Amino acid sequence: AVLEGRRVLRSLRQSFGYLIAFHIPIIGIALFQSFFLDTAVLLPIHIILMELIVHPISAFVFDEPDLNVGPKRREFISRRSILASSFRGILLTAVSLAIFYNMHGPPELRRGLSVLMLVVGNIGLLFSETGGIFSALKNPMVFRRSWIASFILLGLAATLAYAPRMTTLFSLAQPAASEFILICILGIFLGFLSSASKIKPKDIAQTTLDTRHTTT
Repeated sequence: AVLEGRRVLRSLRQSFGYLIAFHIPIIGIALFQSFFLDTAVLLPIHIILMELIVHPISAFVFDEPDLNVGPKRREFISRRSILASSFRGILLTAVSLAIFYNMHGPPELRRGLSVLMLVVGNIGLLFSETGGIFSALKNPMVFRRSWIASFILLGLAATLAYAPRMTTLFSLAQPAASEFILICILGIFLGFLSSASKIKPKDIAQTTLDTRHTTT
C-alpha cells in the first residue's frame, strides 16, 4: 500500500508538471496575439485540439507501473520542479512565436508551423517529466507509454500537415519536408531538459527500508 501510494503521487507530480508546461504556451500565445498581433497564431479550433491532446496524455502516459517509486518525499511537488516545468513551457512559447515571426510565407503556413510546434513539443514535455530522452532510450520497455504517445503525436502532426482536409479544417498550409523535420527536432529537443528525479540504487534501498519500517 505504501509503494502503491508513492507510485500514485509520483504519477500525479509528473502529470502536474506536464500540465503546467503545456498550458503556459496556450495561455501565453493567446494573450500575446490578443494584445500585439493582427494575425492570430492560434484559432479557437487549435486551442480545442490542444486540450484534446493534453488530457489523454496526462491520464495515459504518467501511470507507468514498472518505474521505481523512489524515496519518500515531504512535499507533493517542489518549487524547483515547478520552475523547471514553467521554463520548458516558456521556451516552447518563445519557439512557437519565433517560428511564426521569422518563417517566410503566408499566414496559414506560419500558423501551421507554430501549431505543429506545439503538437510535437508535447513529445519533449512528456519525456522531460518522465525522466528525459536518455532514460527512455535506455529503457524503452519501461517507458513504453511515452513512446506510444510520441508516435501518436508524430502521426497527428503529419496528418495536420499533409492531409488536405485537415489543413483546410484547421486553416493551415502544407509545409516543406525540411520544415516539418526541423519542427520535429525542435519539439523532441525539449525532452533533453529533464527535471524528473533520477532514481539511484541507494534510493531504492531507502524505499525498501521505509516500507519495512512502516510495515513494522
